Amino acid sequence: MKQSFAKTASRLRAEGQSTSAGIRASAERQRTVILADADRDALQVRGEGDAAAAQIYARAYSRNPSSTPLSEPPGLRALLARTAICWW
Repeated sequence: MKQSFAKTASRLRAEGQSTSAGIRASAERQRTVILADADRDALQVRGEGDAAAAQIYARAYSRNPSSTPLSEPPGLRALLARTAICWW
């Protein structure tokens, strides 16, 4: 009788472990899909934001091209001319 209980317990334990492994694999697969979807959506939103920012910058700099970030700030030549006199 004890042997049949031990055998049944062992069989049920094995079935439980098998079911557990299947559930864990399914959960891991779902996790991977959810994270991939979230990354895709984040990249899409980031791209839309970058496009909007580029459009805003383009509109702003087309109105006043001398104010581009790479242009020389106003008065820089005058400042350099004033300070360069005394340095050598």
